[in-house]
Amino acid sequence: MCHRKVDLKGILQLRWWWVLIAAVLVVFGERFLGISVLHSTTLGIVLTMLLSNILLFFAAKRRAYISQWATGCILMVDTLLLALLLRFAGGPMNPFTALFFVQIVISSVILDAKWTWAIATLSVAGFASLFHVAELGVPDTPSVAPFNAHLKGMWLAFSSVSFLVAYFVARMVREIDDRERRLQNLHIERLNQERLISLTRLAMGAAHELSTPLSTIAVAAGEISRYNELPDRREIVRDAELILKEVKRIKGIISRMSGGTSRSQKRKNERIRVEQLVEMVKESLGDMEDRVRFNGCSGLEISVQVSGLAASIVELVKNALHASPSDVVDVDISSDCGFFNVVVSNSGVISPLVEARIGEPFFTTKEPGKGMGLGVYLVNLFAKECGGNFMISSDRVAYKTKAELRIPIYDMEKAA
Repeated sequence: MCHRKVDLKGILQLRWWWVLIAAVLVVFGERFLGISVLHSTTLGIVLTMLLSNILLFFAAKRRAYISQWATGCILMVDTLLLALLLRFAGGPMNPFTALFFVQIVISSVILDAKWTWAIATLSVAGFASLFHVAELGVPDTPSVAPFNAHLKGMWLAFSSVSFLVAYFVARMVREIDDRERRLQNLHIERLNQERLISLTRLAMGAAHELSTPLSTIAVAAGEISRYNELPDRREIVRDAELILKEVKRIKGIISRMSGGTSRSQKRKNERIRVEQLVEMVKESLGDMEDRVRFNGCSGLEISVQVSGLAASIVELVKNALHASPSDVVDVDISSDCGFFNVVVSNSGVISPLVEARIGEPFFTTKEPGKGMGLGVYLVNLFAKECGGNFMISSDRVAYKTKAELRIPIYDMEKAA
């Protein structure tokens, strides 16, 4: 709420009403309310309000919204002008002292708590400043003492109600804003899930279509590799072996695409040693493995969703390698309290703006064609499905960025 912009036209309309009320008070105050009005001073205050409104009118043509700070300053100036106007137009005996209350309500609705309390305090102080008996021209005699006590009682009641309203209205508005924000986040999440489901279906279709030609390539490469006994065919044999290796790697990727990213399929836990998991990750990384350093948890056997965990680690490592193209990436593996922890660290930091958006589907800082912005989102999705959590943080002092994946593990034991 503290960063919400305020409609300048709405503030301008409110201030035009202030000018109208002030003008009516100056012109008709003595005749209809029986109060003493110092016309020269009050007229100057009304003209000040009018001129400031004209300036705001031209400002509203250039910009529709203003900041909380600017709005708070405008309302505080209006509160001071109201106090000055009432001081020379009847003081506390003027029934329009209730206008102080309007300022508090408006600030509670459109401003944050700090500004609301500041304007409430200023309004109470402005009301209190009207109680100078000598300047009001009311003698402090026994006959008027009860009336003065009544006015001061009104000020006390006004102060109490003002602070109560400032607290409860501001709290109510904050709760409404929080609820709207949660509903908006749920709506965005639902839209993202629908987009992800569509993309998953596309990926599954592509995986199905690619599996047939890849199988044909694998068969043909296998036939070629049988000619290794011929001296003039060795180069062809090496190429065939490379084709077989890459086909196997592509099939693994397709398997993860068709089954690993689909939320509609419930993946089962499998028992695996950490060393085997690390080997799966290294195999997926290919030549990039040389720049990755794996640490910790040797000999541990865990029960997890193996394909999803391996794909998540690969994605985090690739992102770290992309962010630090000339440095080594550390992958620290540990376990505690029934959770399996993977922390991928790389040198460098990310900006607060990017950090706030990381995890949104289709958000990426990579060049076009280098990524779709789904990797981190799928990692976060996998962590939630497993009952774990995922977070990315940057340490600007150590100049390090860490991506931590934490998921529950079952039947954890040390392998013999």
